[in-house]
Amino acid sequence: MDNNESDLPRQTVREEVFTRRINAGKRTYFVDVKRKDTGEHYITISESIRKDSEKNPATGQAIYEKHKIFLMEEFFFPFIDCLDEAMMFVEDSGLRRSAIMPEEGGGELVAEQENLRLSTEWPEE
Repeated sequence: MDNNESDLPRQTVREEVFTRRINAGKRTYFVDVKRKDTGEHYITISESIRKDSEKNPATGQAIYEKHKIFLMEEFFFPFIDCLDEAMMFVEDSGLRRSAIMPEEGGGELVAEQENLRLSTEWPEE
């Protein structure tokens, strides 16, 4: 059997072009923008949770549970609109608790949360 490049599965090249981290106790959130080899962008939103009660038996290091959302470029604006609407609902309905959303002086987490509230407009077609 003769192997040539056209018979091999196509490898997608992904370039990370932007990243931010939010430290939240045992949880860490990552927001990354990546570019495919086609030029399209997508966002990954990752949550990493440190499991203090579990250790890797081989290394003795902490085990992390990870969750990831992939958001394709065509859904950026609808996702941000939905997220902004959900945040306004929590704020306007009195559901906001300082343990969940700290007030001023809460450190890095507050600064990053404030950056999440974005006013977006649909792009002109």
